[in-house]
Amino acid sequence: MIVFALMINVLILVISLPLDLGRAYMLSAAIAGAADSAAVASAVAGGDEAKAKDYFMANLPNGTLGVGFDYATDVTHTVDTQNGTVSVSTSGFDVPTIFSNAINANSSIDVGGGVVVGLASEAFVPADYYFIIDSSGSMASFSGSGTSKAQAVWIAINNFLQIVFKNQGIGADGIEKYRVSLANYRGDDSGSQGPIVTTDLLVTEADILTALGPIVTPSGGTCAGCGLRRSKERYFANVSSGAGEDRLKVFIFMTDGQFNVVPNFPAGTSRYVFPADYTGSQVGLASIEPHAAAAQECDQTKNLLGAVLGAGVDANKIMQNTTIWTVRFGAGANSGINKDVMDYCASDINQSVFAQTGNDLDAIFSEIGRVTGRVKIQK
Repeated sequence: MIVFALMINVLILVISLPLDLGRAYMLSAAIAGAADSAAVASAVAGGDEAKAKDYFMANLPNGTLGVGFDYATDVTHTVDTQNGTVSVSTSGFDVPTIFSNAINANSSIDVGGGVVVGLASEAFVPADYYFIIDSSGSMASFSGSGTSKAQAVWIAINNFLQIVFKNQGIGADGIEKYRVSLANYRGDDSGSQGPIVTTDLLVTEADILTALGPIVTPSGGTCAGCGLRRSKERYFANVSSGAGEDRLKVFIFMTDGQFNVVPNFPAGTSRYVFPADYTGSQVGLASIEPHAAAAQECDQTKNLLGAVLGAGVDANKIMQNTTIWTVRFGAGANSGINKDVMDYCASDINQSVFAQTGNDLDAIFSEIGRVTGRVKIQK
């Protein structure tokens, strides 16, 4: 009892302080997400204050985690037309220390932050798009929007093209402003479970839609690493000459279920392993290896690992202009290690998104088309 009495303050500190710090961390993450969405929404709308407020309040309702705030005084929305930026910053968000007040001698923990994004341009920045589409057998199932998942993908990409290609033409670099490469994945690398299709960068809607039919035809298993690798190889080949370093390179990687097929092993290796910076959940080896392959391909893509670049090619500029969006289509793709890997592959956690139905997928692809090339996160 004496020892317990002497240790009681330490025990209370050990138990209570992490509870308050945990609440502060959760609120900080929620504030960052609200600021991100507000700044991007405002930038797309040309610096609209009302749009920023609507998105901030929608993502962080007053009273979240027991913290109240006044948008007018605690959130600052600034449009800098000279530098072409929109910023959203926060202050005065104090988390009350419910559990550790007496110990840390402070009644609250201050959290806040901000984000700066570039204003939307009048026209899309020239961009190369790389679609990596799940075409496994489960894509024949119902999308929840009156079509199969495969049909929903066709509709979503078609509507994406209507948005992006409306300003198609030759850019200042002498290259068509918008180009699209398509890759699918199913079965394994052999193609025994259906046609595996990868296209180089296409520049007309007609050519893209012609290639899209075989791309979305469903059959076989789910070898995400296969599709990612083929798309990565096209990407490496396209940037190796140095042409278009200033062009955006946008990957859109979609799956409707858990990865269950391991690609053929790379030369000199016996199995796939997760990249060193991967921190997601890991379970039995049999189920993680297809996911490790996908994570490895994403890591190589983001960091140009294994790319053989031409003389004078600025690798840093290429990486700065490359972004990966990941789309989890349907409930089967939205849990466990599958979600962890998709989150890891995305360039930013806000670029890892969930589409429950075909209509959701259409909305997401269209939004990616509207945003990419027009708004760039600066910090």
